[in-house]
Amino acid sequence: MDLGMLFFILPGIVASVFCRNARVVKPMLGAILASPLCLLLFLMWRESERSFWQELAWTFGAVFWCTLGALCYLLLLTLIKHYDAAKNRL
Repeated sequence: MDLGMLFFILPGIVASVFCRNARVVKPMLGAILASPLCLLLFLMWRESERSFWQELAWTFGAVFWCTLGALCYLLLLTLIKHYDAAKNRL
C-alpha cells in the first residue's frame, strides 16, 4: 500500500476551489488529461522494478484520489451551506 497516493487529494481540492462550475468534473478531467504525460515522464526518468501495467494502475489510482479530493471539498461546501441554512432558520 502506497500512502503517498493520499497526497493526490490535495490537487483535487485545490482544483475544486478554483472551479466555479463543475467542481468535480473539471478536476477529474484535468487529472485524466495530465495522466498520460505524467506516466510518460515517470517511465522515462525513473528506473522502476514495476511493469508498465503497474505504473498505469498507479496513474489511475492518482486520478481516483484527485477526484476524491474534489468530492471532499464539495461535501465540505454542502455541509457549510446546510449549517448556515439551519442556523438562519432559528
